[in-house]
Amino acid sequence: MDAIAAAIELGTATAPSAMSLLKTVGKDKYNKFVATYTNIFQDHVSVTMRRCAKIKTLIQRDVPVSIDSQYVNLLFSSGGELSLKDQDVLQKMLFESSSFVVSGLAGCGKSMFMKWAALRMIEALPNTQKIPLFVEAREIDGATLSLPFDQMIFKKTSSDGSNANFEQFRVGLVQGMFAVLIDGLDEVPLKYRDGVLAEVSDFQRRFPHSSLICSTRPDRKLESATGLTTIHVDSMSLDQIKRVIQNIGFDEVKKKGFIIALEDGLYEEHKSFLSNPLLATIMLITFDFSVSVPSKLSLFYSQVYESLFYKHDSSKGVYVREHYTDLDIDEFEQVFRTFCFQTYATQKLSFETADLMSLMRTSIEQCRVNVKADSFIKDCIKSTSLLQEDGLFVSFVHRSFQEYFCARFLMQYTGAEYKNLVDGLVLRLVDNAFLMLCQMSGEDVLRRWALPKIEEYISRTNLVDASEPSQVVEFIKDLTPSIDLSIQTGECLAIAHDKKGLVPSLVALDRVLSQEGVGAILSFLSAPLLPAEGVNGVKKAFAEAVEESGEDQCTLYTSKLNAEWIMETSLPNMISLFRKSLLEARSEIEMRFDRTDHFAKHIGNMFTRPS
Repeated sequence: MDAIAAAIELGTATAPSAMSLLKTVGKDKYNKFVATYTNIFQDHVSVTMRRCAKIKTLIQRDVPVSIDSQYVNLLFSSGGELSLKDQDVLQKMLFESSSFVVSGLAGCGKSMFMKWAALRMIEALPNTQKIPLFVEAREIDGATLSLPFDQMIFKKTSSDGSNANFEQFRVGLVQGMFAVLIDGLDEVPLKYRDGVLAEVSDFQRRFPHSSLICSTRPDRKLESATGLTTIHVDSMSLDQIKRVIQNIGFDEVKKKGFIIALEDGLYEEHKSFLSNPLLATIMLITFDFSVSVPSKLSLFYSQVYESLFYKHDSSKGVYVREHYTDLDIDEFEQVFRTFCFQTYATQKLSFETADLMSLMRTSIEQCRVNVKADSFIKDCIKSTSLLQEDGLFVSFVHRSFQEYFCARFLMQYTGAEYKNLVDGLVLRLVDNAFLMLCQMSGEDVLRRWALPKIEEYISRTNLVDASEPSQVVEFIKDLTPSIDLSIQTGECLAIAHDKKGLVPSLVALDRVLSQEGVGAILSFLSAPLLPAEGVNGVKKAFAEAVEESGEDQCTLYTSKLNAEWIMETSLPNMISLFRKSLLEARSEIEMRFDRTDHFAKHIGNMFTRPS
């Protein structure tokens, strides 16, 4: 692409990276860099322009539309500071070499922002000399994800993968010639995620003059990455949502009626849904189909599915959808939820045609329905809009649909593997699958997952002698690899967790117990971990680290090396408090189920009693 060469050659005062490189290597080598970067990345920049300039939407799924006709500017917040505009984020990346983690819930507009940002950076090339490298995490294969971060980005974006050009690419990263954009980092498969997050965290240290921005659903580990500023996507205001609706290619009368309803109180009444552009768009589709808007996310998606299955709203009006199969709404859902569970478990969101056909045939066979896989896929794409064609691939129109139907699958599942399958959801609490499962069948989750988990943890705590350092440390290490503590107050500031630790399961358990009115089990963590007399000991143990960092906190790593002063904290006593809360929760759940089972038996006897 000529724009790259032209941008690098400008070397204006607004582009310190290019000028710095020119001074460092001299004019001859500098000219070679210009030619090299032009050759290596021109294809990627051209492809990025084509891919990002046009998008498919939930409503306009057949014909791509201009992203600029749909995008509504986002606002971000960070650490209680005033909101940042999306343009501010770009300015900081391009001219201050800032790096960011964009954190937001499903459907808040993260991916659209990332594509919009990539396009704006390409347009700004003549003034910035920063080449944007845009990568969608879901498209990176496992072998590439295993590479060091700079090699991974080079492999995904370069036209020439030679070692010589990679070394020049590294020089460009060091000199600040690139802005790296990674969309959907939370979509990296779990087995690669920790390694990728470690590489991302180290990016700013290795390449302080280049910029990096990653989008993700809320992820504590990624948000704590050193050198990257976490910015949270703000919920959209009424004015922003009105612009989202106005931009959609949809029946103008219905849009106007929906906007009037928003202004008349619908937005304020259902702000948790309607401040999210995806959910607001879905609600527009279902607006004339149901006058009531449910308060629970699971009921909302149930209503949406019913609307998508039966009706289709377009600029031509409302009409009953044509279907390619004869399945009724329940039969169709049975197959689709089986497909969603399989693909959620394997973390697949997009599929090549052959893979999709194979997965769908398997789902159909498991459900024992008489339907052809290709016809069912047509219904998924053309009749219900649950899937969409995306170039050579087919993908979910949005991953939240996969999560909803995955939860529906587990709600209906009666097999012996229920506890293990729910454990799989718990590892991905950033998603909404576990939340919606609890909303749809909280009592079942309580009986079949929470109670066995409580029994498991009671057994584990019973094995711990709080006076034995090795046993205490072993249990705490299973709970968390590290704890951040306040030096002054001794309070727990943060608890780290990984997929091997107990924290994800305990958080999930706490959620379902609270939802079902049983009571929280993690309240023991709210007490100070350090008694007043222990604070000085910690200060002494971490004096050097605290002096170097100048911070009012330290990190306690739960290893055997720290066993001596772990015993000086409140952690041994907290194990006892944890056991007590587990015993109380078990007792309350068992009493509830005794009453429920007794009532059910009584009702059963009433209807089976001989006349």
